[in-house]
Amino acid sequence: MRDAIGISAGVVDIHVVGNVLQIEVPDVADPLVQDEDGRLVVAASGSTMTDDDVRELRLGLQQR
Repeated sequence: MRDAIGISAGVVDIHVVGNVLQIEVPDVADPLVQDEDGRLVVAASGSTMTDDDVRELRLGLQQR
């Protein structure tokens, strides 16, 4: 999955659990940022994925 979307190992771990993408932040020195609603989130990397991007990625991986 990481290879398919160009994410290298490091700050975030991504797991496919059934039909869910689970994103985990391991213990790292980089702090999380707080969004406008007060939730802790992973800082933006500059890359944006739309619903269509995720759908196409999942379909491509299912066809392997």
